[in-house]
Amino acid sequence: MAYRQGQLPTLTCYENAFAHFNKVTPIRGRHDDVRPLGLRRRDEAVIRRRGDDIQCVLYDTPVLTYKPDDTIVVATHGYDTVLTASLISEVLRGLGMYASAWNGSVVLGIVNTVENKRLEYRVFDGLIVDTKTLRPVVVNPVADKYHLVDRAGMKQVREKYKLFIQYFRMMNKVCEVLNVENVQEVGGRAFDFFLSQVEQACQADDPEQMLGLYKRMAVTRMARRMVIFNRGEFMANPAGMAVAPREIENLWDTIIKTVHSDEVFKLVEAPLGVVRRDNNSRYI
Repeated sequence: MAYRQGQLPTLTCYENAFAHFNKVTPIRGRHDDVRPLGLRRRDEAVIRRRGDDIQCVLYDTPVLTYKPDDTIVVATHGYDTVLTASLISEVLRGLGMYASAWNGSVVLGIVNTVENKRLEYRVFDGLIVDTKTLRPVVVNPVADKYHLVDRAGMKQVREKYKLFIQYFRMMNKVCEVLNVENVQEVGGRAFDFFLSQVEQACQADDPEQMLGLYKRMAVTRMARRMVIFNRGEFMANPAGMAVAPREIENLWDTIIKTVHSDEVFKLVEAPLGVVRRDNNSRYI
């Protein structure tokens, strides 16, 4: 459940936060000094004082810490949830800021910046926003990183399995119905060993061994999950155990990316203030 507009106060600076802390009456009967940040019936979010700092806390996690020098420390402490993002958005909306849970983390956005454009940053523990200027500025930005396919590395890895991939293509043309009875599947943790068997089959140019490997690929549950995950239009046949032959070739690149991720991906930095979706992180 997220916070709707108006459920939490807008706190734009240390003075606002300090005044709000003093204004909120602690909940009567609690052993500790519990002051709800917004609605009193939703006391999972509270405002508290730690030394000179004023903190907006969600389930005992200080998400926003207002410092006397008018900087705000933003942190999720690993709780990159919609609720965390909505708390940040509601409290900082008066500064032209917002947050969203996206791509496995919370992303902090600043709409009205000094550069007069929208900037976004992944929130890490200790992200500092300076509110002393007319428009807020992130003091310690970190460039976002994402993985791209290294074409040269991918080509080099594919070359090792070239003969086997050609065999796939040939088998896909003739295997309308694949007899996979009593074929042992490849275990989820054994794909690297499976690929070593594929390499041996390529070196030996052994069609019989290749056929056996092809069948093992077709019945493997991990293979079917990869197909479903990467190809939304794939419809699994509940009565069948095998991946459709036409899908096996498409699956091969996914397996190469999974097992040879250190060879086929490169880590790239995005420009400061730009957050990229890392679509390849699932392979790493």
